[in-house]
Amino acid sequence: LSLPVAVLLVAATAIITPLKAQRWVPQNGYWEVVSSVAKPSEAIVKYYDLAGHLIGQERFSGMRLDLRKRRTCRWLNKRLQTALSGWASRK
Repeated sequence: LSLPVAVLLVAATAIITPLKAQRWVPQNGYWEVVSSVAKPSEAIVKYYDLAGHLIGQERFSGMRLDLRKRRTCRWLNKRLQTALSGWASRK
């Protein structure tokens, strides 16, 4: 490939890539993990809608939530979706 074509391909990829939704990033709400350094195996996960309303929370004891792992984030996103659908049905 010539240099201008290669630059164009790299620029197009850089523009398109952020537009794709990542599966581990929640789309219609968010969650927050509250834990203590003294007790890392205990955490409270709070679930919010996009407007910032608290829609639910869960307490996890005896397990560490490693938020650096995509699998953990996807798992929390599934729980967020469950909380959002339950909240919508009660509302």
